[in-house]
Amino acid sequence: MGVPRTLTKRHKRFLPGRSAAVAAALCLTSATVALLPAPSSAATGPGGETVAEGGHTAQISRTEYGIPHILARDFDGLGYGYGYAFAQDNVCELAEQVVTLRGERSQFFGPGGESGEGANLASDTYYTGQRRAGTVQRLLDRKAPLGPTAELRRMVEGYAAGYNRYLRDTGVGKLPDPRCKGKPWVRPITPLDLWSVVYDVNRVTAEVPLAPDIGDAKPPAAGAGGTAASGAPGGKGMAASKTPDGNDAAATKTPAVKGTAASVPAATSHAILET
Repeated sequence: MGVPRTLTKRHKRFLPGRSAAVAAALCLTSATVALLPAPSSAATGPGGETVAEGGHTAQISRTEYGIPHILARDFDGLGYGYGYAFAQDNVCELAEQVVTLRGERSQFFGPGGESGEGANLASDTYYTGQRRAGTVQRLLDRKAPLGPTAELRRMVEGYAAGYNRYLRDTGVGKLPDPRCKGKPWVRPITPLDLWSVVYDVNRVTAEVPLAPDIGDAKPPAAGAGGTAASGAPGGKGMAASKTPDGNDAAATKTPAVKGTAASVPAATSHAILET
């Protein structure tokens, strides 16, 4: 039996402490549950605003507690309103998460980090490898049900457009949150960035907490045997399992992340597709 792993502060840096970005990802993957026929007044109210750009249109209103309600006539608009409202509330969280997933933390925050010496460098090594492997794009290239549905693709595209619209309207130098106001790492995002967030959330209880170790991994000394893996017969290391199409099993067991509605707190936000 292998020795149970103890997660240090450095490992926990990769766990879902980034709650706002995680919530955004889960909302994207499960929002279709809330797309119910409703009268046009269902998500409108005093102080509501309409945001529109090109083919994207959404009505955003908020409760007395600030919870956004999104009303749209199509999935494009639904994602657009979601992205715009989320940026209003959590622009810094998602901007930093995108920096992480692009493997750029060392560029903007230095190689160290709050989790210890070399933490950002290890993170960048891990996520740069993920991007170069093209795993997320390969999953996106699959047709539903192995890949995302057409409606979900449109919603994610709208989400990115809505987030970027908020950045243009407000200006990075005038963001209300001082944590990222005027920071060069706050930039427009792409749909692929959002899919990468979703993919990362799905892996957060498995591989992601070990990203520091993966990023810092060193080749074995000359003549040394393979690294013994816990539970591997004979201690000869664990061979990566493959699927019939030749991809790593770990990269394909959660295709296009469908998410679960139960993962999203009911009070986080509310989206309605108007019919």
